[in-house]
Amino acid sequence: MKENIDNLSKNEKKLDEESVALESTDWYKKMSAEMTPGKAIRADRGLRGWTQNVLAQKLGISIQNLSAMEHDRRPVSKKMATKLSQVFGAPPETYFKF
Repeated sequence: MKENIDNLSKNEKKLDEESVALESTDWYKKMSAEMTPGKAIRADRGLRGWTQNVLAQKLGISIQNLSAMEHDRRPVSKKMATKLSQVFGAPPETYFKF
């Protein structure tokens, strides 16, 4: 049993040594390049299981306005990026390129 635990610890250390930062992977770079403010809003809302109605209420805007932002038909202002940042706990740069 102890031998199995020792082997497991060695394997975990080996995995740690082989790990790379997510930000340096080609997958992450591709996803970041394709991420728009609208996709980020939809993703963050979806992760929380919120409807557009719930998020719109939290932001103090109409569902139509939120939908237009999520579909990149309406730009996200600096002020709205700040509100989104507060609601989601993410940097404002996620929703607006300063």
